[in-house]
Amino acid sequence: MREAEANNSDAMHSAHEVPQCYAVASGEPVKRFKVSLRNGNTVSISYSQLPTFSLVEGTTLYIVAHELEIEISGRNLVPLLEDLNAEEVIFMRESYSQVDDLMLDTFIERIVIIGKYIRT
Repeated sequence: MREAEANNSDAMHSAHEVPQCYAVASGEPVKRFKVSLRNGNTVSISYSQLPTFSLVEGTTLYIVAHELEIEISGRNLVPLLEDLNAEEVIFMRESYSQVDDLMLDTFIERIVIIGKYIRT
C-alpha cells in the first residue's frame, strides 16, 4: 500500500497516526477527487472536466478546471501530480497544523481555491 492510500478519507485518526494529505484509489476507477480545506470547505472536481495540472519546483501545484483554480503549496508534490495524471487521487487536504514533521513523503501545507462560485 502506497503512503497516500487510505481506507476512508473521513476516518478518525488516533494520536499516534499521521493523517494522510491525499489518498489514491486501490484499483477501482475514479471519477472525481475532493479538495478539502482546513476550515471544512470542500470542492469536488470531476476528472472528465479535463483539469490541467502544473507543478512549479516540486513545491507548488496548480490545478485549473474550467472556472476554478486551485493552488497547492507543500513539499515533494511530484507524487501527487503523478497520481493526479493517472486519475487515481480520490481526495487531498491541507495540513491541519501547517507544520511539516517530515513523517510523510508528500506534505500539503496550504490550498487556495479561487473560482466563479467559491473563494477561499
